[in-house]
Amino acid sequence: MTETVALKTLRLWRVAGQHTVREGSIAPSAMKGLHHLRTFALLQWHLQEEQDLKNTLQNLASSMETRVPLVPEEDRSQRQALIRVRRDLLKNKVPRVVDLEVLQETHPDLCQRVQEAANRLQQWLECLLETVLQDEHLQVQKHLKDILKGHPDFLSSLEISVPDVMDAVRDFLNSEEVGKWRKLENTLCTYLSRAAFKTSPLSRFTRQEVHGSGVPETRTQVLLNAALLHRFWKGIQHHPDLKPHLLYRWNPDCTPHEKGFELLLLDRKDGKAADRWMVLPHSALLWWLHQTLQTPHTLLDLLEKMQAVLKLDPARSEGFVLQLLDRQVLIPEFALDDLTPEPVTALQQVLSGLPVDFAQEVSSLLGELQALLDHYSQSDAMTRRGVQASIQQQVHLIQETLSLEGPMPDSGRWLYENASAPTHPATLPELDQETINLVHTLSMLLTGSAAKSLKQEESFVQRYGPEGQTSLTAYLLNPLEETPSSAAQDLQHRAQEVSRGLKRLIEQNREAREIQIPAEVLAPHQNSVRRFQPAGWTWLMQQHRGQWVLNTALGGVGVLGLRCLTPSSKALLKTRLERLYAGKAAQLRVTSQSTINHNPVVLDRTLGTLSSLEKSTFRLQDLQVQHVQGQGLQVVDSLGEQVIPLYLSTFVPSFLTPTEQRLIDLAPQVGFRSYIVESFCDPQSPNVQHFPRLKLGEVVVSREAWVVPSEGLIRQKNETEVEHWRRVLALWQANGLPERFFLSPNHTLFEEKLDIVAYFSKERQLKPQFIDLQSLLYVRLLERWARDCPATLLYEVFPDPFDQNLVQEIAVELEEHHA
Repeated sequence: MTETVALKTLRLWRVAGQHTVREGSIAPSAMKGLHHLRTFALLQWHLQEEQDLKNTLQNLASSMETRVPLVPEEDRSQRQALIRVRRDLLKNKVPRVVDLEVLQETHPDLCQRVQEAANRLQQWLECLLETVLQDEHLQVQKHLKDILKGHPDFLSSLEISVPDVMDAVRDFLNSEEVGKWRKLENTLCTYLSRAAFKTSPLSRFTRQEVHGSGVPETRTQVLLNAALLHRFWKGIQHHPDLKPHLLYRWNPDCTPHEKGFELLLLDRKDGKAADRWMVLPHSALLWWLHQTLQTPHTLLDLLEKMQAVLKLDPARSEGFVLQLLDRQVLIPEFALDDLTPEPVTALQQVLSGLPVDFAQEVSSLLGELQALLDHYSQSDAMTRRGVQASIQQQVHLIQETLSLEGPMPDSGRWLYENASAPTHPATLPELDQETINLVHTLSMLLTGSAAKSLKQEESFVQRYGPEGQTSLTAYLLNPLEETPSSAAQDLQHRAQEVSRGLKRLIEQNREAREIQIPAEVLAPHQNSVRRFQPAGWTWLMQQHRGQWVLNTALGGVGVLGLRCLTPSSKALLKTRLERLYAGKAAQLRVTSQSTINHNPVVLDRTLGTLSSLEKSTFRLQDLQVQHVQGQGLQVVDSLGEQVIPLYLSTFVPSFLTPTEQRLIDLAPQVGFRSYIVESFCDPQSPNVQHFPRLKLGEVVVSREAWVVPSEGLIRQKNETEVEHWRRVLALWQANGLPERFFLSPNHTLFEEKLDIVAYFSKERQLKPQFIDLQSLLYVRLLERWARDCPATLLYEVFPDPFDQNLVQEIAVELEEHHA
């Protein structure tokens, strides 16, 4: 399995001039005011004093035990005093004065030591932890208000992300009350920590800018939840006053075959997806409709033609046409999908062309809604609260006007906003070729993407032959059964060998803070994955005193966070993708109806999974899949030219239909997270497990981490907050855990208990959460997390955010080049 790999046989990479900088929007130093420093110091003293007292009292008790036999039997008072004082000390009780008076007469040296220990014990027992915490929390609340008042942009971000809390925020800022804000404090601490200590391509709390365009990035527009838009469009299609006047056409996916007209239905209902073929038997009426509706018709015009030409009964004609609409044989001329630009305006334009007053009324309501969205995007946080209320009223008015039935999406998720904004410049890394190739090899093997591609390829060859070809539709609808393959097994064995090598390395250095992965762990396997590597990679990295820390390595797509990009950065991404894929790429268009999935059209060529999607350059029926020896599976058009489907979306593919998911599998994409230790932990262990930081060259590929059983983090019945905090600190000190860390769900255990849809549908998604045990606010978040997640991963905060003015992450673009 091993072979010698010369560097000249591997790919050469260079860092592209364009890169994305992401920054937190609040300085970490501003968050220090949320620390309960006096309470924390007192808790530490309380824990240390407990241990010291335990040792002292045990030593005193042992001393008394040795003296009891030496006391004459007739001196019962002295004997009883020694016994009672010893018993009290072992029970952490302050001895009685009468017993100490006896000891003072008979054992003055021992009595002095006991009295000193008793005074310490009295002080320890009477420590006013709760009182100190209550007093200090007043100052923390004051500083929390100061942070909010000093960061109006954060409040604007909060208003659009969790609008339901804004009334409480306003009350909190104007109130002198102390005790009733616990739930709000938890929410504010969660979002403030996102703004200060981490970055995200999809977060309104992160500033993002693509450098290299020469055009400054600014926030552009607020967009409406896609699920709402689809509800509006569905209501327009089904409204009795509008439906007869909308334009419909024959679904080009419904094609004639020997048995009848066949139609591929990509079906999604109640959050579940199922794709199927439907066959309609041949009939003269279907053939007539097939020919007639090559040109769009309104339903009124179509029914009149059916009566005039075919002499059909009006009721029968209408019933038959409605059945065809329900089965998607007839489809609207207009289509709403994830790439529809200005969707509210697009719906307006559809309605403005209809010859009925009601259509103009609904169009006017949509126009007013768009005006409110524009006004909202330009308003400050407190003004936004009122504008959002107007938006909600307008949505409800449209809902009533169109007589929309059924529950609407949660009003707190009706809006979202991009996160593009000016950032500070960043230094690009100097990466040596060997490190780059080793990181890519690690990514390809541990994600299994190369083995998956090879299995698809070999299963295809098994069915269609080494130079085989089939329609893309047939390939997607008829999943290939995986066949045993020596090449795929070899790749899997290589991945297992690398995984075992890393695990041995960790086991041998379990107590180390940082270990270097030897090149020989990965070098023998580089050529095995070379062919499957995408032409371009994006590394999401942070810098720490000359070291580069890898968060994610992504192959095949480019800059993340497409919904955050402005026109200038979209142009950069388009140029890069066309260069990487030699103009062969086509952007996938899907209808996910996601709450966040408004993605811009980046590429000129698009591939639609439904023929109803307008302006798609290709449909599934237009394309073929073929096998090219040494290059794998390729999608080609009618001229034999390659088409590379790219899924440029922030939407989780698991929600798409099976056909769309298999289409995405054909895209050259690799996603590698730097959470390597997830697969190395023992899920059955009741103990804290430690994993050293892992490096490849000067790149950290996995931070130092710990696995902590969640059960010990949950607050017990009748346990006060300060008692819970003290118990957590005792656990941390006993295991040498850091006071500051990031919590992350252990997906390998978490997803055993929840399927993917349930996971992403939870009321509180478990995103990495910054925790600082010097603050009660974060201890509360830790406890809430432990209740939500059965297994908890702790990652070191590296780089240290307090070393930086703002937390910064760089999305570095790597491109292959030929020297």
